[in-house]
Amino acid sequence: MDKLEECIEEHKEKNELLEQRNLETINKYKNEKQKILNTRNERDILANRIQLLDCQKNESLQFMSQFMNSFSNYVDKEIVFDYNILLESLTSKLNMEFLLEFDDAISGADLEKIETQLHQFYQEVAVGKFMHQMISQFIKTEGTNNILNNHLENLVQQCDDQKKYINDLRYYVKRLKKRLKEYERLNSNNIVAQ
Repeated sequence: MDKLEECIEEHKEKNELLEQRNLETINKYKNEKQKILNTRNERDILANRIQLLDCQKNESLQFMSQFMNSFSNYVDKEIVFDYNILLESLTSKLNMEFLLEFDDAISGADLEKIETQLHQFYQEVAVGKFMHQMISQFIKTEGTNNILNNHLENLVQQCDDQKKYINDLRYYVKRLKKRLKEYERLNSNNIVAQ
């Protein structure tokens, strides 16, 4: 019986060891499953953020395009040309499908090049040239408007002064006519009385 008990005891130990390994495997499986679920959740959150950034990018580029079209008459054609070229280049390079196709193939140098173009577009062309010239044109137009407004105010004042002068002359002429009539009446009465 001892041998049988030994064998049973040995199988019990092996069984406990297998159960423990089984539990460890189940726990590892649960941990890996949770990691996968967390990774999927992070991927979904990242996809939503990318979608939001893509929307912001599209709306920003659309705004910049409409802004340029609205004020292109106030800016040199060369600046409008540079503006359009950079805007089209950025629109194609920042296209999310284009970026996603390259995944890991996009190098740091490629990203730096796109970042440099973004900086060049917004700081040098959009703000540095386009906005600067548009604001200068606005100030020039506003200055011209102020000069014309001042000139118009002076003309209105002169017109008002002349109206007042004319009214004063009318009043003076009426008084003179009245005195003349009185004088003529008095003179005609004096002549008749003589």
